[in-house]
Amino acid sequence: RIDAGQYVPNQSTSAIVTADRGVVVERSMRFGAGRRGAHDKIGVVTASTVWQFAEGESAANRQTFLTILNPSQASPAAVTATFFDRAGKPVGQKTIVVSPLRRGNIKLNDLLPNAQVATVVTSNVPVVVERPLYEGPADLGAVQSGSVVFGRNGGGVAWTFSGGSTTNGTVTKLYLFNPNLSPTQVTATFYTSAGAVRSEHLTIGANSVGIVDAGSLVGTADFGAVVRSTNKQPFIAELSQLNAARGQASSTQGIAE
Repeated sequence: RIDAGQYVPNQSTSAIVTADRGVVVERSMRFGAGRRGAHDKIGVVTASTVWQFAEGESAANRQTFLTILNPSQASPAAVTATFFDRAGKPVGQKTIVVSPLRRGNIKLNDLLPNAQVATVVTSNVPVVVERPLYEGPADLGAVQSGSVVFGRNGGGVAWTFSGGSTTNGTVTKLYLFNPNLSPTQVTATFYTSAGAVRSEHLTIGANSVGIVDAGSLVGTADFGAVVRSTNKQPFIAELSQLNAARGQASSTQGIAE
């Protein structure tokens, strides 16, 4: 265990971890009022010039960031984030230059207040990009909860989520992003712990986002889900769970085929 705060106190940081044999490394963070908020993520082993995210929201009580590491020791990274609304329209773009072995940051709220977008991040050199999302005010010292995901470097024709829930007031949604130039046909099938099976079919336009509200299909239940493209077009899927009363939030990336 390594406490980053002992080495870089009161700073925003990225990290590169190396070992003389294979290890698994995850990063846990505590934050917010009384340090009651937390999120956790296993690291990635490769950088990429493309990162895609299905979910991103900005509002007075929702703060979305893109945090960027340039692991190159020599080359600056020109990083561009392009944001698409649910209809597939580009609604904003931001380019920053991240120096070698440095961290960069783009805050969606500063660019597009009250937006709900998918994001494609491109770079001239391989970088690593995450999307932290916090529930609460702009002062992150007062937020209640949050989640973090790495982007995807490409889509899959099917995504599997082993666990989700709409119990105890939890609002659970699937965010589906079609990064292609033509529509994709998608079927989302939910399997509840009681044995019920419920499905929803939708067409997601080019560069567009489809949202499936799990509660509207399964009611109050614990479930797993499989989301599949019926016309074999790859897409990106994330599962978001929010319980405002309990101050809990999570974002989960499915297992891709």
